Amino acid sequence: MQGLTLTVVGMTVVFTFLTILVFVMKLMSAILPKYFPDAAKKAKTKIKQSVKNERISTENPTETIGMGEAEIAAVIAAVKSYSNS
Repeated sequence: MQGLTLTVVGMTVVFTFLTILVFVMKLMSAILPKYFPDAAKKAKTKIKQSVKNERISTENPTETIGMGEAEIAAVIAAVKSYSNS
């Protein structure tokens, strides 16, 4: 019976904490751009730049295949060295 009580109390505390955390994060994301507009613009620019860079790397198939071949070679070498020992 004590185990069940402890489980229910623990899960309630964690759920309450996570709910409060979500509301605080939403509140911060609504308030901070009002006081620090430059930081919000920089963050959006960084996100857009990273998405743009990701699209560029996947649009070039030879670059993507080259990276895949290097990873495959590394995995094969690791398996061979593991199987030999």
